[in-house]
Amino acid sequence: PVTIATGSMALNSKNDLWVALFDSVSCIKLDGRSGYVKTIALPDVTNVPLASSSDLYNVPILSGFAGDNLLMPAGLDTDRLDNLYVAYSHPVVNAIVKYNADGKQLSSYYLPWMHQPVEILVDRESFVWVSAINLYTTEHPDLSSKNDYLYKFDSDLNLLNGYPISSLS
Repeated sequence: PVTIATGSMALNSKNDLWVALFDSVSCIKLDGRSGYVKTIALPDVTNVPLASSSDLYNVPILSGFAGDNLLMPAGLDTDRLDNLYVAYSHPVVNAIVKYNADGKQLSSYYLPWMHQPVEILVDRESFVWVSAINLYTTEHPDLSSKNDYLYKFDSDLNLLNGYPISSLS
């Protein structure tokens, strides 16, 4: 048997199951009846390798991440048209990616540096909600005070006016 680390899961309207493969950057769609893999969604995004002289290596939260070229699917959800939305997490490069039902990337949105997505949800009106944690603030360089954010996008991943909102805004 093969062991894989899974993360978030979501059903589409056809009862197919999308599963985030936490250790391989991808998401797979499983047939709801047979369990066979129907398609794979893989982002067209890569992390930015950092030079060893970068100040980012002195940020403790980045230990083990910086330059590893590893995006992790933090969460996923589907909309009523069976499009897939995935929040990819990495302290340096964080992205929200929209795929069609066949796993083809349609659009993406990059969150600001160190705004790490935690969860994603598509509501009944096809608005995409993303919660994120700010892993680093200039006001608190010791990382002792984190600030959470809530993003809201339309179905094409355009950020809506007034977002993100924050507890410290």
